[in-house]
This record gives sequence, structure tokens and C-alpha cells, in this order.
Amino acid sequence: MVRGLYTAALGMLNEAMQMETIANNLANVNTNGYKKDTVSFSTTGSASQGMGAQTTPTISLISFYGGEEVPSIIASRFVTDFSVGEIRETGNPLDVALDGNGFLVIQTNKGPRYTRNGSFSLNASGELVNQAGLPVLGNNGVIKIQGGKIEIAASGKVLVDGVGVDTLKLVDFPTPYQLGKDGNGLFFSTQGTPFNLPSGSVNVLQGHLESANINGISETVNMIATLRNYEGYQKVIQSIDGTLEKVISEVGRV
Repeated sequence: MVRGLYTAALGMLNEAMQMETIANNLANVNTNGYKKDTVSFSTTGSASQGMGAQTTPTISLISFYGGEEVPSIIASRFVTDFSVGEIRETGNPLDVALDGNGFLVIQTNKGPRYTRNGSFSLNASGELVNQAGLPVLGNNGVIKIQGGKIEIAASGKVLVDGVGVDTLKLVDFPTPYQLGKDGNGLFFSTQGTPFNLPSGSVNVLQGHLESANINGISETVNMIATLRNYEGYQKVIQSIDGTLEKVISEVGRV
């Protein structure tokens, strides 16, 4: 009976983690290039790595049940879905989307970071930067633009007034991806080394942006189902608690 109480409590923790993940997805439904997360569940001791996996500490009740592991479903890891989102036209010459696999490269004080969010602009120094003001990298370093008409070819080559100034640095990683999220739509490698994409393997679309790969309706349905599961575990705990109270009361009369 006590085993069932702890199993139900763990179930509530799992559903709470699922709810937090879904809520974060919904909050980013309009974030360019955002990649949705899911929570992968497994039985005790069977967690395994997969595409885009970000390992999180395994939840266990071993120390709470006399040293005996409670067999149950546990939330073992987060998994990021790297499928391509819908590409839409914006008309902004500094917006770019990647039609195919790969990442744009951003310079940060922690080293290079990788993104699918190509919403760029120019700073006061004429550097091409992302929405957080971080420089976008080309094959020759930070891309600087001085001039009028800006063109970005399908190859990623940046031309200003018809003259090439640099080419967007485009990279990819071995699959399954082992990338962690670093905020502001940026990723870092947790395992694996990035490689430069061969010419023609991905098309750069100027004046376009990639939307988040989130279906708001599906996420809302998942949220409702998760809430119902959470409430179900609550009822189990309440039922077990009531039964234990009766047992203790009967024992007290003996």
C-alpha cells in the first residue's frame, strides 16, 4: 500500500515535468526557429539516449522505501525535436531561413553557438547580429556590411551592392543530434563536432524565417491529457491515504 502511495507520488512528479515542458513549448509557439521538447519516460533503470536527448537526473524513490527501489514509470530525459518548422516569407533582406538540415553560427563569449533562427539585423558597427545582439559568423569571421543593397544567395554568400563580402558559416552535426539549449534559440554541442556543410547541401532563403516546429492545437490537447493524468494520481493518493487512516484507526482500537 505504501509502495502504491510512492508510485502515485512519482507519477505526479512525472506529469508535473510533462506539464512544464508543454507550457514552455506553447510559450515559444511564435519564436522563430524554436525546437519543441518532449519528456521521455522509461521504467526504472532502462533510460537510454536518443536523438537530441538532454539527460536530466533520474527520479527515484529508493531512499524513501527502505532501500528498495519502487518499480514505476520515471521521467528520465528531455528530448528535443529538430524537425524543420514551416518556412514563411517576411520580405526583410536580413532574414534568412535554411531549407534543409544545418545551423547558422553565432559568436558568444562562451564560444560558438548554433541556431535555426535567422532573424538578423545590423548593429551600429555594421555587424550582422541576431536578436540578442550577438555577431553572426561567416567563413571569414564576423560579417560586416557597409553599403546599400544586401543580397544573400542560396549558397549563403553575402553580397553588398553586388560585391561579395563573406559567406554565412553553415554547419551540421552527426546524427542523432546531441545538442543542448542555451537560451535565445541557441544550441551547444554536448557530444560531437560540427562540420561545414558542403556547397549545395542546404539552400539559404533570403527574406524568409523558419517558424517553431510546434502545433499549438496538439500541445493544448497534450496539456489537457497531462492535467487529467495528474488529477488521477491525486485521487489514487487520496484513496490510499484514506485507507491508511482507517487501518491506523482500527489498529488503535486493538
